[in-house]
Amino acid sequence: MSVQDEWMDCLGEVRGEDWTPIRKERTSFGEYNHQLLLGDGEDALETSVLDTAQLFPLMETKLYKRRWVMLFIFSIYSMSNAFMWLQYSIISNIFMRFYEIDSLAIDWLSMIYFLTYIPFILPVMWLIDNRGMRDVVVVGSAFNCIGAWIKTSTADPHMFAMTFFGQFVCSVATVYILGIPSRLASLWFGQQEVSTACSIGVLGNQMGIAIGFLIPPILVPNVDDINELAHHIRVMFYISAGVATVIFILVIIMFQERPEIPPSQAQAQARSIPPDQYSYTASILRLLCNKPFMLLMVSYGLNVGCFYAVSTLLNRMIIEHYPGEEVNAGRIGPNYYHCWHGWVADMWHLAGQDQNLQTNHLVCISPHSDRDACLCLHPKPGSPVGRVCHSWSFRLLHDRISPSGLRYLESSSPSPKGRLLINGALWQETSS
Repeated sequence: MSVQDEWMDCLGEVRGEDWTPIRKERTSFGEYNHQLLLGDGEDALETSVLDTAQLFPLMETKLYKRRWVMLFIFSIYSMSNAFMWLQYSIISNIFMRFYEIDSLAIDWLSMIYFLTYIPFILPVMWLIDNRGMRDVVVVGSAFNCIGAWIKTSTADPHMFAMTFFGQFVCSVATVYILGIPSRLASLWFGQQEVSTACSIGVLGNQMGIAIGFLIPPILVPNVDDINELAHHIRVMFYISAGVATVIFILVIIMFQERPEIPPSQAQAQARSIPPDQYSYTASILRLLCNKPFMLLMVSYGLNVGCFYAVSTLLNRMIIEHYPGEEVNAGRIGPNYYHCWHGWVADMWHLAGQDQNLQTNHLVCISPHSDRDACLCLHPKPGSPVGRVCHSWSFRLLHDRISPSGLRYLESSSPSPKGRLLINGALWQETSS
């Protein structure tokens, strides 16, 4: 055999007389043998597009205006639940005196949200896949509403056990929330809108946390009279319950599973795939073997864990050095989210500029500025620089100095074709 023949055997098949090697391509909807010419440039690309169009013909797609209504309803629902997470912790010194409990008991009113999430997230994600998004949103909003009304009867010093139960019910609703943004975005929005829609869905939760920092210290002042204090607590609980009830009614009446016509070719093709070809267990195992996903999960866990810890303890960190400054402690809290300007910048940069991975690297190592403080040490407490600066900043805390700056980064992507979404929906492919 000649050297030329051996070379041809090593390369494999050839086309025509030019001995151009070919390779197999894999689409996002399954594997097939597609011959893509190496070295043919634009001609090869045109051939690839034509063959793909023949295998998966274009289907009818349509964007409905009501997609923004679905996103708005979900956002305010998520906002309501996030508010109830922090309504105890940000005025923990007041509730400790009112219920006559220690700091650990009041901390569990925040930590119960995280403890509940761990065992329930995988079953709830299975429900989303098998029962649909609407059913999960309805059940979650029902838990949110029920938990809020349970707490309305607990504005009494002897009702801590009942208020803890109400908070537990609200924490169950959280599990039904955090996996929805990516699913809602992919079912209702076009390919170019998926990242933006998902960012807005997550923004609702962040806005709820910001409101949870700001409003409770205003609604529940630190007064000495227990009866007056019980009245203020009751007002806060009834406002939360009323908002949760209105949202639950909106979800029942207006929230829909998906549009009649899919918004993108990816969704059109996904609807044509038989359900028996999808394995939930296999998808989880694939994620656990995916190195970029595991790296992002660990880095995100460290990031958000530091934020939740500081959020839970923020009141006592401030009050220990500055008694009576509950309202200012609440004002400091939203700065952890760049609440009034960083959200918009993050959404534009991540969704519009496709710089998710680069932004994630930058956020993990660098401090950030804040326009609202004369001297604002603005690191990420979860980053190496942030941990040092955040601890040091409390030595300098005075008036307008605010130790702030945790950016709640929900998504990152190892490639332009994928989005790693850690807010419940573990992996969402948005390529078409």
